Amino acid sequence: MQVYQLKIGPMDNFCYVLACEASKEAILIDPGWEKGKVQDFLTEKELTPVLIISTHSHYDHVQENDAWKQEGIKILAHELAVDAKPDIKVKDKETYDFCNETITFLHAPGHDLGGMLIKAGKNLFTGDVLFIGAIGRTDLPGSDPAKMQETLSIIKNLAENLIVWPGHDYGPVAHRLLGIEKRENPFLRSALHSGRDGN
Repeated sequence: MQVYQLKIGPMDNFCYVLACEASKEAILIDPGWEKGKVQDFLTEKELTPVLIISTHSHYDHVQENDAWKQEGIKILAHELAVDAKPDIKVKDKETYDFCNETITFLHAPGHDLGGMLIKAGKNLFTGDVLFIGAIGRTDLPGSDPAKMQETLSIIKNLAENLIVWPGHDYGPVAHRLLGIEKRENPFLRSALHSGRDGN
C-alpha cells in the first residue's frame, strides 16, 4: 500500500490517498477541498476510489463528502462524527481490510467528539488531533481539553516507528516519526510526563 499526501484548500489541509498497486483501488482520507484536484491525481495514477474515510466531522474535512457520495463512494467515519454523514459507522478499535492491510480506527476525542486516529501498517493518520509539533484546538464546539489529554495518553503508548500524517500542514515538516514527535512536540511530551495510562 502506497501513501500519497496531497495539500488541498485554503486552510493547508492534507488529503491522503492510500493506493493499492495490485488492484489500482484507493481509499481517500479527508478529501475536504478541491475534489477536481483530487480526482485529477487519481486519474493520473490510474486509481479508482472505493472509500472515503473522515477523521472527524469539521467542514474543512467533510464538505466534499456529498459530492463523492453522488459517485457511489461510501463514507466511513466514527459513529459520533455525524456531520461526516457516514454510510459506515465504526467504533473504537474496529478494523477495515484493504490491500492485504488491516486498518484500525482508534476513537480520539478532544478536538472533535467523533475524532479518530487511523492506523494502517506503519502509518498513523491523526487528523486534527496531532499535528507536527502541535495539537488541534480544544475550544471549539464538540471539543474537550480533558478528552484531548486522554487521547494524547493513548498516542504515547503507540509504537515510535509509526509515521505521523497530520490533517494540516502546520508544522516544520509534512510528516515524521511518532518517536520524534514524542520528544519534540511539547503537548505530547506533557502527556508523556503526566503518568496517565492510555488503556
